[in-house]
Amino acid sequence: MYAEGRAGKAPSGLLGQAFLRLRRFELHRIPAAFELLQPGQRLLDLGCGDGSLVALARASKFREVHGLDVAQAVIRRAQNTCESRLGSLDGVTIQHADLNNALPFGNETFDAVTAIAVIEHIFDPYFTVNEIRRVLRAGGQLIMEVPNLAWLPRRLDVLFGRLPITGDEEGWDGGHLHYFTFRTVHELLSTHGFRVDHMASTGIFPTVRNVWPTMLGGNILVSARRLAGAS
Repeated sequence: MYAEGRAGKAPSGLLGQAFLRLRRFELHRIPAAFELLQPGQRLLDLGCGDGSLVALARASKFREVHGLDVAQAVIRRAQNTCESRLGSLDGVTIQHADLNNALPFGNETFDAVTAIAVIEHIFDPYFTVNEIRRVLRAGGQLIMEVPNLAWLPRRLDVLFGRLPITGDEEGWDGGHLHYFTFRTVHELLSTHGFRVDHMASTGIFPTVRNVWPTMLGGNILVSARRLAGAS
């Protein structure tokens, strides 16, 4: 599913064509997540994909960045992205990991962790959030992004007896195993040792979406801090 070069599902119908025409007005999740990131020493990017966020973070905000991904083809692509944009892999480590297992780092290793379009693919979100909390220092930042099941088009899908699709990759609903709303994301983090500081949506016309993000936002972008004393 995650091998390099596999295209996702192309938008279809009139709404799909409108989406493609309006993409120039889109706030993409990667630059949005980067803007929320506070500078620090060490960053961990879970499911680093093509390495864009890792490269951005290493260029201006972090001395040391680590990326984890499950597919070797994607790891090579992320390394190539970082080498191309940064000139070298100095301060950059991209390695294989299955995020359903314990993270390969010690306690309180990182100042920030990012998980962009990742948690919905994990077997046990509670386990993964606990692992993120473990590897973050007290006060460390988590930036997380997941689809919003309660987005208006998905509500209408359910109303008319259709499956509310949340992913465009191959497989059943793009391999998504879990569904989230703004409320459940807040509950997931606040009950597992985090203070939620910011919740919003990205996408086309983000200013309009964030007038009523729980209804108009197709995704949920959250910034949270690990509480002191959480373990």
